Amino acid sequence: PKSAAKLASAFHAEITPNNYERFFKAKKLQDMILQDTEPLFSKIEKIEKTEKAGEVPLEKNEKEKKDAKEKAPPKQENYISIEDFKKVEIKVGLIKEAQRIEKSNKLLRLKVDLGEGRLRQIVSGIAL
Repeated sequence: PKSAAKLASAFHAEITPNNYERFFKAKKLQDMILQDTEPLFSKIEKIEKTEKAGEVPLEKNEKEKKDAKEKAPPKQENYISIEDFKKVEIKVGLIKEAQRIEKSNKLLRLKVDLGEGRLRQIVSGIAL
């Protein structure tokens, strides 16, 4: 109840046990400007537990991750043009059989029925 009241204050509104259903059913959340609010819930820190267990504290791990991200080269976004996308043929099928491929960690051999009168074999990299 307290969290709902805090959340409503961000919408410049008040939610009570008597009006909350009317508030959401009327969809008054459209075209509202939000105000800054404090977090609804406080963080649960596990630093003490990790230090007792002999692990690196969470803060140090986060700093190392940030440093690694800064040093890593920026990712290149590989997009295709809309003309190339128009050439793509998307089909929906029913997976009839799925088998792991020997000597592979993540590959599956799928037999898929695409409604063409025969099963198609597809290799995918989704095995766990």
